[in-house]
Amino acid sequence: MRRSSSSGATVFRIPSSAAKPVENIAVREPVAIKMFTRQSLAAYLDVHVNTIDRIVRRGELPTYRVSGRRRFYPDDVERYVREHRERA
Repeated sequence: MRRSSSSGATVFRIPSSAAKPVENIAVREPVAIKMFTRQSLAAYLDVHVNTIDRIVRRGELPTYRVSGRRRFYPDDVERYVREHRERA
């Protein structure tokens, strides 16, 4: 059920018959992860930003959209670097 409060905000109410107790929920503490931008990743890998774009287009490095901009997880970058290591 939905109604508006005096402040104009929408408030959702669940009928008491639909409410069920929930047990054993594991809640993790939020962890802030510093993600790479295209520019910061290019600087980190010492390549041009266009090279980053090519790597992404080929599907070799996953990206995530945050506020409409591409971001890269450090774990994904490290995996990419390990997979493309040259062997002597």
